[in-house]
Amino acid sequence: MKRLLPVFLLLAGCAQLPHDLPPRPQMKTPEAAETMTRLATGLAKKEREADTRPWWQDFGRPDLDRLIEEALRDQPNLAEARARLDAANRAERLAKLDADIHYSTDASLVREHLSKNGLFPPPIGGSTINLADISQSVSYNLDWWGKNRALLRAAGNERQAPLEEADAV
Repeated sequence: MKRLLPVFLLLAGCAQLPHDLPPRPQMKTPEAAETMTRLATGLAKKEREADTRPWWQDFGRPDLDRLIEEALRDQPNLAEARARLDAANRAERLAKLDADIHYSTDASLVREHLSKNGLFPPPIGGSTINLADISQSVSYNLDWWGKNRALLRAAGNERQAPLEEADAV
């Protein structure tokens, strides 16, 4: 059987092609003058602009066109993703600030002139008084039942979603 294989291949190579095949298409060879005039008149540019339509429209499927246009319309862009990420970072920072120690200092300076004809008789009446006030306060919210920890964890999770979205964009 192995000896007959070359014989069959030789006979198959000698087989004639059918005579009813259509003639080969001829390739159009562009002329240099025609190409130069097309470039000069901008026809080539118009053809290139016509070829800039989306690739999926070549399939001629309106359901595919609708599906891809919907996906492109609903996709987030990078600016929106960054804005969401910034908002989530600010929310997480506010949650951290609420869970920390709060320290504040207030200062005020008041200069007041008392009237001679007012409530206080002279020598106090008619004089100028300077009042200075400095106050400091420290406060801390005790997290008895874990509310602040839960808020902080939730803010971290809320930050993760825009971060993933920004990576995807």
